[in-house]
Amino acid sequence: MPIPDYQALMLPVLTIAAEGETRVPVISDRIADQFGLSEEERNESLPNSKQLRLHNRIHWAKFYMSKAGLIDSPRRGTFVASPAGRALLAQHPARLNVDALKAYPSFVEFIDKPNGAGETSAPIGEPIATQSSITPEEQIDAAREVLNSALRTDLLARLLERQRWIAWLGLAIVVYVAIEMIISGWHEVAAHLPPALWHELQAWLRSARRSAP
Repeated sequence: MPIPDYQALMLPVLTIAAEGETRVPVISDRIADQFGLSEEERNESLPNSKQLRLHNRIHWAKFYMSKAGLIDSPRRGTFVASPAGRALLAQHPARLNVDALKAYPSFVEFIDKPNGAGETSAPIGEPIATQSSITPEEQIDAAREVLNSALRTDLLARLLERQRWIAWLGLAIVVYVAIEMIISGWHEVAAHLPPALWHELQAWLRSARRSAP
């Protein structure tokens, strides 16, 4: 199955964190086993980065829950479920997401801040939390791809406007390929025609060429 989005990972991450202090690389295998991820999915990296996509999404799930007071970080790189997180688990929630985190004043205060104001623990480019299922890095990658596509289209349009011979060359290539396909297709059809009909067609073509001005 596809790698779960960071909101789908919140409840599993909190559940494991309630067992004791842990780290993202430690719980990633358990998460992967829980969701039945393939080896390829476990090792999938973010574009232009060496960070694993699964690790990235676990980090974001943990980060948002920490802003709601559900996760504590006793030491750098480690985390554990807070008393509030354990109390939430005692209610046996079916799902945990950004909308559910808005029940916690500290999380509401966090998302109401100007983007990044006073925030030092967030990863670079931290946005206001939304219901989006993709992480901020993935949002940035998608925006970058759209921008690159637009730039490529604009550059091609400018190039064709200044160098019109390129367009004519492209048209010539298309016509050449079309003719090659017609010739190839004609021979394939001819192979299935009766010999007498094939000879008649050849004779008609020769006659047409001789009578042509």
